[in-house]
Amino acid sequence: MKVKEITKRGEQRWLVDGKVNGTRQRMFFNTKPQAERWLKAEQKDATALQWWLGLTNGDRIDMMNAFERSRDIGFTLLSAVDHFAIEGRGRQFLKKITL
Repeated sequence: MKVKEITKRGEQRWLVDGKVNGTRQRMFFNTKPQAERWLKAEQKDATALQWWLGLTNGDRIDMMNAFERSRDIGFTLLSAVDHFAIEGRGRQFLKKITL
C-alpha cells in the first residue's frame, strides 16, 4: 500500500491505495500524517491476522472459548495467565533457597 497526494474534486487529498486480501482498497485523508497513521495501523492489523492464521484450528477454538468464558466471568485472558504463572503451578514450582 502506498500514500499518494492527489486532487479530488478540486481539493488536495492524501490517498492510501493498495490491495488487502486481493481486493483493492482506497482510503482518502485530509493530511499526510492521518494517511500514514492509518496505513501503519492497517499494517499492524495484517501482522495480527497473519499470527491468527498461523494457529491451528484447535488452538483458535481454544482461544475463542477461553476468551468467551473469561468475558462472561469478568476477567481478561492476560489476568488468568498471570494468575496461573504465579499461583497455578503449586508448591513444586517454588525454588529451594538456603540461607
